[in-house]
Amino acid sequence: MTQQRKEPVARFLEFLRFRTVSREGPSGSYQQCAEWLRAYMAEIGLSVKMFSPVENKPVVLATWFGEDPSLPGIILNSHYDVVPAMREHWHFDPFDAQVLEDGRIYGRGAQDMKSVCIQYAEAVYRLKASGFVPKRNVHLLFVPDEEIGGAEGMEQFLVHDEFKTIQPIAFAFDEGLANPSNAFTVFYGERSPWWFYVKADGPTGHGSRFIQNTATSKIVDICNKALAFRAEQETALNADPGCKHGDMKKRKLGDVTTVNITALQSGVSTDGGKTHALNVIPTTAIAGFDVRISPNLDIGVFKAMLDEWCSAEGVSWEFAQWTNPHHEHYTTKIDDSNVWWKIFKGSCEKLGVPVEAEILLHEHNESLHQDTFLKGIDVYETILRDMYMWRRPTALRALAQLHAAPRSVSALRSFSSLPSWATVDPQKLSAAHPGEGFNLVHGEWVKSATSEEIVDPMNGDVFLRMPATQSSELAPFVASMALCPKHGLHNPFKNVQRYVHYGEVSNRAGTMLRDPNVAAFFARLIQRVSPKSYAQAEVEVRVTRKFLENFSGDQVRFLARSFGVPGDHLGQASHGYRWPYGPVALITPFNFPFEIPVLQLLGALFMGNKVLLKVDSKVSIVMQEMLRMLHACGMPTTDVDFIHSTGPVMNELLLKTKPRNTLFTGSSVVAEKLAKDLNGRIKLEDAGFDWKILGPDVHNFDYVAWTCDQCSAQSIVFMHKNWVKAGMEKKLAELAARRKLDDLTVGPVLTVTTKRMLDHVDALLKIPGARLAFGGEELENHTIPKVYGAIKPTAVFVPLEEMLKPGNFELATTEIFGPFQVFTEYDDRHVKHVLDALERMNAHLTAAVVSNDAHFQQKILSHTVNGTTYTGIRARTTGAPQNHWFGPAGDPNAGGIGTPEAIKLVWSCHREIIQDIGPVSNDWTIPEAT
Repeated sequence: MTQQRKEPVARFLEFLRFRTVSREGPSGSYQQCAEWLRAYMAEIGLSVKMFSPVENKPVVLATWFGEDPSLPGIILNSHYDVVPAMREHWHFDPFDAQVLEDGRIYGRGAQDMKSVCIQYAEAVYRLKASGFVPKRNVHLLFVPDEEIGGAEGMEQFLVHDEFKTIQPIAFAFDEGLANPSNAFTVFYGERSPWWFYVKADGPTGHGSRFIQNTATSKIVDICNKALAFRAEQETALNADPGCKHGDMKKRKLGDVTTVNITALQSGVSTDGGKTHALNVIPTTAIAGFDVRISPNLDIGVFKAMLDEWCSAEGVSWEFAQWTNPHHEHYTTKIDDSNVWWKIFKGSCEKLGVPVEAEILLHEHNESLHQDTFLKGIDVYETILRDMYMWRRPTALRALAQLHAAPRSVSALRSFSSLPSWATVDPQKLSAAHPGEGFNLVHGEWVKSATSEEIVDPMNGDVFLRMPATQSSELAPFVASMALCPKHGLHNPFKNVQRYVHYGEVSNRAGTMLRDPNVAAFFARLIQRVSPKSYAQAEVEVRVTRKFLENFSGDQVRFLARSFGVPGDHLGQASHGYRWPYGPVALITPFNFPFEIPVLQLLGALFMGNKVLLKVDSKVSIVMQEMLRMLHACGMPTTDVDFIHSTGPVMNELLLKTKPRNTLFTGSSVVAEKLAKDLNGRIKLEDAGFDWKILGPDVHNFDYVAWTCDQCSAQSIVFMHKNWVKAGMEKKLAELAARRKLDDLTVGPVLTVTTKRMLDHVDALLKIPGARLAFGGEELENHTIPKVYGAIKPTAVFVPLEEMLKPGNFELATTEIFGPFQVFTEYDDRHVKHVLDALERMNAHLTAAVVSNDAHFQQKILSHTVNGTTYTGIRARTTGAPQNHWFGPAGDPNAGGIGTPEAIKLVWSCHREIIQDIGPVSNDWTIPEAT
């Protein structure tokens, strides 16, 4: 017997019962709700995917395939999260959804916005069940975190691989807003939400006194100004007789700017805010604001007004960290030049049916009458049918086909979403459309006499032609670098405006990388040349963006902050300055073709240096495009020279240009040669043989196993016997088996061949007691060229006692930069042997002590030197963000990346200037000779 399909209202009630409060996130019902949506979409007969751009915050994407998938598709967007509900203000449990006697569907999310989720789905079901087939693909999208700004919901989806797979998109339905009038209200734009905090500082003192300019009085003054502005806006909204909150008859809510004070914090407390010392004036007060800026109010004007409100001494404001505020308005055209508007308007005129609903979106006792809910399905069914049927006229389709065969860079830009400065298209990069590289010397992009053919790491086809600069072509680079004096392009006494300018460049570049198209451009380009999963490539772009945002505004000149010390007599003082080196060089490897060169390059430029940049030619096209973007952001074109060449030619160029400092990231063998050739004027951020120790305490098993699965980021794992008994090795084998070539969670190794890696495995297996833990085989059914490596994730177990023996130790600690690691086991008696192994290692970049045992941590940390060491049960060796030092230790040449300390250490030196201006005492005489 066929099971009867659930009625829409019953389905809606089920949906409302999921407690998907956005602030509760994964601790609520996100995962269960998303699973429910996935099953619901599958039942309708749609192709459905569920994925999490941010861990535990799933997105559900369902697709109804149309007659012509090449036509731009339509998105029906809705969100499944809701705002919090305070139970004491509700007549019934807000998550025990029910239909009341008067026909109202009662529950949190009834209006905002779970109703629309179900209405979209049911309208699609009706159309599909009737035999209707859309002309184009239709995508139903259900996202989390809309109620808190969407930073980890829609924003992450827009840069996710799945969003790229459904391109192009012609039109997107958002959720709209409930409306109490007898006319449909169409929203063609959105007020720009600004969530920000205002902080005031002031003097403290006893509450019995009249203390002036206190923090709380400043906050009250600002709140009063905000409320006065709010009153002006509310008066304008209610100017027409009969208007009330949200009434759409005449003036609309979107026509005015709303201001709400949503948080107040101050007081002196010693118990976390349960009680306060009411007789003490607090030194700090904070107010939080929710402002929705109308398109009728220029955002710059509002910012100026906010700056004026906060102009008092000791007052500042900043955006809430989780927000992504707009700085300009975006609206859709609502005239007949917009074909989608024209179709939509015609469908609404055809319907002629009013729908009424009182606006209770974020209020207590939220509800929606079931007749209104069901009528909404009718409305969407009519509108969507018309929209799905439209196909552009033949002549316009022919024009669109020009997308497929651009004749030049300008043509490519004209018919795609490529950034204006881009010269390659990651989506088309192939043997049929090879990318072309250029050198940059003294502000000019130039070719070399010959080129190097770079093969596609996925199939061996030539897909890049990069300059192969020869010794005879080095003179322009030598001359260009010679133009930069030892005292740099700027320093604390010269061209100081350039510090400010680079703060502006960094700000513009960070903003540009916030554009989903630009971020996806670089993530895709990274994937093409250094194959890794989209998630990994996207993280590289995101970390770089955050670095650029960190050094916006005055942060660049703060890097050059000086200090002074009083002298021995009047008129004497010593001052310490951070001084540039002048001409410097930067050489970076293949594995992070975007993050490493950008962070190091900008650090060098911030401090006043001119940079000679070389990136591994297999991936240097990424940095070529980034330099073009930086030029578009205002970076002077002559500040960086960019060369593609072999290692020996670059070595020759370094000897000719004699850079005052060179930062090298890569092979320790090459690093040692450069250190000798450059007379020690070098900083090293070597690749490193990185280790991880699993301590005696076993907990968070799956999480620790997941971190150990990142085998390209660690070279050896010392597992305490407790972890071995818990089944860690078996779990790691299971996790490794998940990694596939088709999603690039395992892929080509650009510096080590398959034979080299498998030979290394065989050599290790000859050590007594060694065995293959997993892997040890070439990838199946691949087209990766033989010049690269292609093996399954691999681990070899080597007994600790055998590993420490002469000959075996050098073999077991040989770095293989690929999906390979060594396992070994120890117990409490053998900790000294583990420490002995760590002491004998030569590279000291990253390490991890996976334990919450404080005494164990202390033992390991006190006997090791790795420059970036992660400790605690969540310790990983893969974290290389922008917010902490990343670099080796134990070496005078050790360099770092990302932080102010790293930038100052690597790209500047200390200069002391002692000022001694007198006066000389009138009774001073020349002393006796000494």
